[in-house]
Amino acid sequence: MTASSFPAEDIQSAAQSASYKIFYLISEKSNVLSHAEAANSLREGLNQLWQHVTTQDPDKLEEAYDAFRAARTERVDFYEAYLYEGIALDLLSQHDEAIKRFEYLENEERLRDRSLCEKAIYNKAISLFRKYQPAATKEAQITLERLIDSIEESYEESQIKAMALAAKASVIAQEPMYAKEPQRDGDNTGASFIEDVSKIKNELDSILKTVKNQKKWDRGTELQLEWAINNAWGSVHLYSAIYTCGTPNSDRTEEQENRRREYLMIAYDAFQTCALLLIL
Repeated sequence: MTASSFPAEDIQSAAQSASYKIFYLISEKSNVLSHAEAANSLREGLNQLWQHVTTQDPDKLEEAYDAFRAARTERVDFYEAYLYEGIALDLLSQHDEAIKRFEYLENEERLRDRSLCEKAIYNKAISLFRKYQPAATKEAQITLERLIDSIEESYEESQIKAMALAAKASVIAQEPMYAKEPQRDGDNTGASFIEDVSKIKNELDSILKTVKNQKKWDRGTELQLEWAINNAWGSVHLYSAIYTCGTPNSDRTEEQENRRREYLMIAYDAFQTCALLLIL
C-alpha cells in the first residue's frame, strides 16, 4: 500500500500519536540518592511517567504529575521535580503552565546543575513547539538556537545539543503550516522548507554516524536522535504536501498533485522508520 492511498490527515495523525515519546528527555531514574519523602515521590513519579510513555495510559500521567508536584512541594529546592512536573504538564497539554516550570529553572540563580538548566531550556522549546502557533513556533526556534550557541561542546560530545538541533529541524518542519497561501502554478514553496530541513538532516546524519562508530552514546540516545531526524524529515514533507501543494484535490494542477503524492510517500516512509525505531 502506498502513501498516496492514505489521506494526508491519517499520516499526520499516526505521526503525532507517537511523537511525544521521543521529544522529551526523560530519565528512567532519579539522580537523587536521599530516601526522603520528596525523593521517593520523584522516583514514583518517574515510574508512572514511564508507564504512561510506554502504555499511553492517561491515568498514569495524572499520577506522575501529582507525584512530581508533591515532591517539589515537600522541598522547594528540589529542582529535578520542577523539570518533570513541567514535562507532565506539557503532556497534559497545559503548555503555558509547563513553560512556567521550565522558566523557573532557567532563571533560578541557586541552581548550579548546568545540565538541568539546559534540559529546562530544551523542554521549554518543546512546549512552545507543541502549541502549534506561529509566534510560539518562532520563539521555540529562537530558544533552541540560543541553547545550541550556549553549549561549548561539540554535538558529538553533548547529547542535548544534538537533540536541540534535531528539535530545531522539527520546528522548521512546521513552517509550511503557516504559509499564507497555497502555492501558485510554477511555485514550489514547500521546496524551500524541505531544503532548510535537509541541511540540518545531513548534519545530524553525520553526527549520528560518528557517535555510532565511536560508541560515544548509549543505544537509547542514538535511537532517540535517529527518531528525531526521521520525524523532522517526515513532518516537513507531510506539512508541505498539505499546505503548499495547492487547494483541495479538484483545484490542483497535475504538477501539484504529483508533487503532493511524492511528498506524502517520503513522509510515509519516514514515519514508518519512526514507528520501527520505537519498538527497538
